[in-house]
Amino acid sequence: MSDREIYQSLIEHKQKVNLTENLTLVNSLVAGENRIEIIGFQGKSELDLLKSLGAFGEIIQWKARAFISTKVEVALEVIKKIRAN
Repeated sequence: MSDREIYQSLIEHKQKVNLTENLTLVNSLVAGENRIEIIGFQGKSELDLLKSLGAFGEIIQWKARAFISTKVEVALEVIKKIRAN
């Protein structure tokens, strides 16, 4: 599956996509807006790595969560970097 097909599956079809062995991307509704959420990262060091690759993190209900921008070109670049890492 190409990076663009992954993006389309998330945004257009609301499908979960296994990005790596441990990481899954899902389309989540957060504060009334759709976001691409990264599920399955373990701990602060992995969150920091995802951030260094272009993701962003938020604490929501005392839980660290990671997201990718829904802007097409930004999302494609971050997905590519995560898959390559």
